[in-house]
Amino acid sequence: INEFDKDTLAYIPNLKAVVDILSVIRGDVYEVNKISIEDPLVKLKLAASGNANWDIVPAGEEENQEVLNAEGSASSFTVTLRHLGINNASIYYDDELSNMRIVLQKFDHRLSGDLTADRTKLTTQTAIESLTFNQDGINYLNNAKVDFDANALYRHKDLVELRDLY
Repeated sequence: INEFDKDTLAYIPNLKAVVDILSVIRGDVYEVNKISIEDPLVKLKLAASGNANWDIVPAGEEENQEVLNAEGSASSFTVTLRHLGINNASIYYDDELSNMRIVLQKFDHRLSGDLTADRTKLTTQTAIESLTFNQDGINYLNNAKVDFDANALYRHKDLVELRDLY
């Protein structure tokens, strides 16, 4: 839109999803067992004007439209996810307002856990072959290598309470 009309926000040459076919047939909860994203390129830009290239919802569109079922009434559309993998991503963030640039090369990320459970352990693994952070012409990180692994306790009740705060 506008100054970003010729830009590429995201290029994802390979996206795979493993879905429980029975959940699709039942139609109430769609169980996604795995999502794998290979070689994505993401370019995020915040222009000096304050416009962001990821703000792609046309003006006047409702952000929270209800999903309607065949009878025309609101549907309770739910998707669950057990594993997310991102391999060999390149991510660029260019903030002209703050004169800040972040570049992640060869970004790999794994997230797993049973998000359908009321309580589960989330496991996350992140590796970045090259991370560069520049602000006002100063490189605070220059081609830094990052490895981060963490386990976190996820409780559905806490997420619902947090969402209710906003």
